Amino acid sequence: MISWIKEPKFELINDGLYDSFVCVSFGSVNLNGLVLVFQEGWITDMTTIPTYLQSIVQKIGPHSPAAIIHDLLLDSGFPRNEARHWLDEQLKMLDRVPFLKRKTIVAGIAINDWRRKMFPWSVKPKIKRNILAS
Repeated sequence: MISWIKEPKFELINDGLYDSFVCVSFGSVNLNGLVLVFQEGWITDMTTIPTYLQSIVQKIGPHSPAAIIHDLLLDSGFPRNEARHWLDEQLKMLDRVPFLKRKTIVAGIAINDWRRKMFPWSVKPKIKRNILAS
């Protein structure tokens, strides 16, 4: 379960092409002894869902906390498989994320990973983020 030490706040930024979210207030979370720190200025895309799946799952919803922690895990150097498994486990614990939405989120991430490897020009550029993990 997600245990916030201090919940960060995010604001929408739009560069005219993609929507992203910037952390505007420091926050941290305890993941079974691992403390992740959200720095002001850190940028996330919230939930990475291909456009054609966004009718099932929106970028923002009850799954958002797990999605931003997933992004921070990746930025902290966690292997993609472990971060995706952690996300799936967290989504299972959220009563407000039904089975179909949970599987769509995890599949959407896997699809984007595959597309990034096979067709790098078809996926939006990775956001450069600055983070600190302790």
